[in-house]
Amino acid sequence: MSELLKKSASNFKSANILITKFEQYAPSIHCSYYSSLQIIIFLINNNLKKEWEKFRTENSKNLVIEKKPNEKNKPSAIHNLYISFLNHNLIKIDYNLARELSECINVLKDNRVMADYQDLEIFRKKAIDSYDLAKNINEKLKKQYTIL
Repeated sequence: MSELLKKSASNFKSANILITKFEQYAPSIHCSYYSSLQIIIFLINNNLKKEWEKFRTENSKNLVIEKKPNEKNKPSAIHNLYISFLNHNLIKIDYNLARELSECINVLKDNRVMADYQDLEIFRKKAIDSYDLAKNINEKLKKQYTIL
């Protein structure tokens, strides 16, 4: 099994443990998000490499580089590029799935930014919602791209 898929599974399992055993809601959202992102990166590296190189070349200069609060010059643009590419690729295959997953991924990403960088309390419901989003994203990507 790919190391990225192992990391994804480990992050997904960790998210569940952080919620159910330790009541650590903010870090659980971080783990849920990275579980999905690692599957996306695996897909790009293993299933869509040629398309990715072309897309990256054509789109990387158009990206707005986001800076996280309290960080200087640390772009998160690559995450946006991965997510954009996945959506671009999925639209060609299944428009409805692309829309659904794009929405789920963006909500999960927003939750992760909130959990990691904003000075506010994260509650159990937000952690469970994020875990459920990651589960949905991961299952649908694995099915669509036949990842065991």
